[in-house]
This record gives sequence, C-alpha cells and structure tokens, in this order.
Amino acid sequence: MRVLIAIDESQDATVVLAAVKRFPWPGGTEMNVLCVAEMVHPSVLELMGTTVQDVQHKEDLRTATMASEIAADLREAGFAAEGNVVEGDPKTQVVEYAKQCSADLIVVGSESDGRLKRILLGSVATAVVTHAHCSVLVIRNT
Repeated sequence: MRVLIAIDESQDATVVLAAVKRFPWPGGTEMNVLCVAEMVHPSVLELMGTTVQDVQHKEDLRTATMASEIAADLREAGFAAEGNVVEGDPKTQVVEYAKQCSADLIVVGSESDGRLKRILLGSVATAVVTHAHCSVLVIRNT
C-alpha cells in the first residue's frame, strides 16, 4: 500500500504523525511524506526589502527540512518512509502528487480554524477530499 502523508505548514504535524503511527497498516506499506512550499508573493517582498528568489529558497529549505524530519521520525518508528517537497498551492499539489506517485491513500490533517477562515481561504483537506483520485483519511486536530 502506498500512503501519501500531506503535511501543511499550518498544521501541528505531531497530531497527524501520532494517528499514522497508531493505525494498523498492512505489511509493506510505504509512507511518502509531502510538504508543499507555498509560492512567495512579490508584493510581500517589497516590504521586506529582499528578492523573490531569496525568500523562496528559504521557504523551500524550511519545507524540505520539515519533510525530512517527519520521514526520519516515521523510519525510526519502523515504517518505510521518504520525504518530498513541491512548490505551489497545497490544495492542488497534494492531489497532483498523489496521482504521480500512485498513492492508494492520502492522509491529511484538518485544523479547526473556524468557519469564517474556511470560507475565506478554503480548506486543504476539503480540496483534497473533493478532488483526490483515491481514498483520503482526514485527521482532525481539535
């Protein structure tokens, strides 16, 4: 079984990881951790006095570190796991990456940020559930 674990930077990854570690996975399950580095918007950079490339590079490094640490944590717990990073909007990139790696299941976290925030910004978990080609397990962080 191929499991894609999508961790959003706004989530507490420990909640998702704890649930993943407790789940009774079949033998030979492969874990693929995906962290999405969101694209840096140039309008923000004007205020910071830096370049898009510099800030995007730092964001990519931070996200890659997070993916590597989560995959290492899963390997220490006895799972076959690797960490990966893509750039873009998590709502679309998670679904696209799941197709590319032929995931059988996508695991995503869901923050309880409130109804207004979900209406204005949307929910990564909702977008993934709506558009995924495979089953999706949503871990609620209450």
